[in-house]
Amino acid sequence: MDFDLFQKIIDECAAHKTHRIHLHNFGEPLIDRELTKKISYAKDRGMKVRVFSNLSLLTEELAQGLVSSGLDDIKISFDGYTRETFENIRRKLKFEDVVHNIRLLIDTKNRMGSSTPKVGLTFVETPENSHEKELFLKEWKGMADNTIITKYHNWGGKVISHAQAKLIPCPRIWSTLTVLWNGDVALCCLDFDGSVILGNVRTQSIADIYQSDKINDIRNYHLTWQYSRIPICSDCSLRK
Repeated sequence: MDFDLFQKIIDECAAHKTHRIHLHNFGEPLIDRELTKKISYAKDRGMKVRVFSNLSLLTEELAQGLVSSGLDDIKISFDGYTRETFENIRRKLKFEDVVHNIRLLIDTKNRMGSSTPKVGLTFVETPENSHEKELFLKEWKGMADNTIITKYHNWGGKVISHAQAKLIPCPRIWSTLTVLWNGDVALCCLDFDGSVILGNVRTQSIADIYQSDKINDIRNYHLTWQYSRIPICSDCSLRK
């Protein structure tokens, strides 16, 4: 995302007293050469900032930049205790490199005398790695600020199926807004194809999009159990 668009978004969020922003969605945030500049800009306007990363691209310079920027917390995807399991799930990443980078970030934060960013490791439990989750927790407890075991979901019905009877209206459409790199506002963070676009923040305000007839119609479909009116919502397991 270009910095001018980012500024526009952050300035409006600040005006409406937005508490927190996440700078990732489906991209790897460490690819963005302006990431630390963007974090600092949002922090200067009173927001808490989180990124989610696989940490494969971390360098010593970038580690220092993340700490200096005021980043509040970083979640690191780390789905295995052993190299074999990790690399089978996180294709084309190197287990030893990521382990080194996690320790580099923690050491850099400690050396700079900072309490932030909080460094968390997230282990998405699947049939391929569930046998390693206890070893993962034992290995990283006390080194990372927190370790989380979470269940995998079906990406808005794209991967696996769940019984409709188990599902409820989704709170995300009342509590979050997802802005893609080009300014398009997608229905939610699971809409990776942008199948439902609510508007574009280059030409519209976030407030207008958040209160638009289009999103309010979708909210009403949820409240009246008409999920089939929104295909991406009809079998999304995050509504469990």
